[in-house]
Amino acid sequence: MKSIIFLELLLIIAALVSASPLPSSSQFTVTLDHPPAASGLFKVKSPGKGPWARWSYQAITWDDNYPLPNKSQQKVAVEIFQVVIGAPDKLIERFPDKPYGSPYQAFQITNRYPVNGKFYAMIVLESDDTKWGTSSFFTIYESRP
Repeated sequence: MKSIIFLELLLIIAALVSASPLPSSSQFTVTLDHPPAASGLFKVKSPGKGPWARWSYQAITWDDNYPLPNKSQQKVAVEIFQVVIGAPDKLIERFPDKPYGSPYQAFQITNRYPVNGKFYAMIVLESDDTKWGTSSFFTIYESRP
């Protein structure tokens, strides 16, 4: 008797599964609130992944070999973001009007950078924000000033 009930239950489950197929992977979309690490048109070479000490000085550098018209007159904004899951990433610092051909921006990791946070640097062409690049993700750890 138990085996008949079990068999009937198994047949019912099989019928339900075949009547409502599992969704295909094309029905799901994964979105990121931040760009992937080390992506974009411009190659951002540093900072590396760290971890970097709070209160230390670091540098954002980028490859300035991309062929831009009037390269010597082009300006970029150098931005540092904290990754925020489920929301837009948080802008931590912004350095506007940097010459594209001077690929260096120093910054200090202050208390604006939460310990154990994940961050990235982004270079954005001031005249065309579709031209950008990001660094690798980096982390920091607590240190005394």
